[in-house]
Amino acid sequence: MASDPSKLEYFLHLNQDVVQRTQMKLTYVGPQEKATPSVGIVPEGKAFELRPFQKLRHPGVNYGNDDVVKPELCVLAPGDYQKAYSATMEALKGSAEETRRPFLSVATVQDAGTEGAEVLLDRQRSEALWNALISAISPDNSEARATLQKLGSRVF
Repeated sequence: MASDPSKLEYFLHLNQDVVQRTQMKLTYVGPQEKATPSVGIVPEGKAFELRPFQKLRHPGVNYGNDDVVKPELCVLAPGDYQKAYSATMEALKGSAEETRRPFLSVATVQDAGTEGAEVLLDRQRSEALWNALISAISPDNSEARATLQKLGSRVF
């Protein structure tokens, strides 16, 4: 099943104020022997909620990492969140087509899940997104960078 391009298009054009009311999630969905925690990415002051992402799941994709391990959090200052969000949306442009070998689920929801979109990326696009996210986060936010580095070391 391919992602709904109109849903992704909605998220590609949000203004800054609305972006701060979103949250993102990265979930490794490739082959694995043990659980790899998902990473929830939120702006400071916003609680991460896993439930709104569940309705975005693609049939036939293993989301066991969401179900068995508590997601790790990446909390970002508003400016860093805006950069991370923009980097994510840039990486997702043209990604709504179906991938035969899903590697990473990238999802975003607005507010309490009133709007949402998920894209499944192959390994190459996943690595490009991961690098873009690392670059978008301030070196001063060592905790958030370490959380993403851990995900990278587990899956790449």
